[in-house]
Amino acid sequence: DSSVSRRPPRPPPSLPAPPPLLPPSTPPPPRDLLLPIEIVACPTVREPDGLAMSSRNVYLTAEERAQALSLSAGLRAASEAFDAGERDAGRLRAMARERIEAQPLAEISYVSLADSETLEELDGAVARAAMLSVAVRFSGATLIDNVTIEPSP
Repeated sequence: DSSVSRRPPRPPPSLPAPPPLLPPSTPPPPRDLLLPIEIVACPTVREPDGLAMSSRNVYLTAEERAQALSLSAGLRAASEAFDAGERDAGRLRAMARERIEAQPLAEISYVSLADSETLEELDGAVARAAMLSVAVRFSGATLIDNVTIEPSP
């Protein structure tokens, strides 16, 4: 019936603001929560062709799998450059990135060079142990890989 006037719907009632996670007088939590855990680093297990072993590898097509070798190739190129004396974090990241970007099916999620202890991203000269890591998406899976680079004593 066209003679019935329709009111616009009422807006939902406004919700109160959520309480703060910590009261303003609460100090921040300690950096080290003293949890009784130990992280043990171990080498990445790799397929014979160098691809990091992962259950996600089965989702790759033959072409994607061939292109996925660019992850380990890029990490290896940057690691070898580091061993040869390159210390600039940006250039090391770029070396890994270039190998991967050359593959048309690879979509880079990140290339990171971070301090091995704090995992803070590094800029400038790399003077201590660092982790170079990548995450790359192919149509069927996101693959991750990493290497640790460390100056000689």
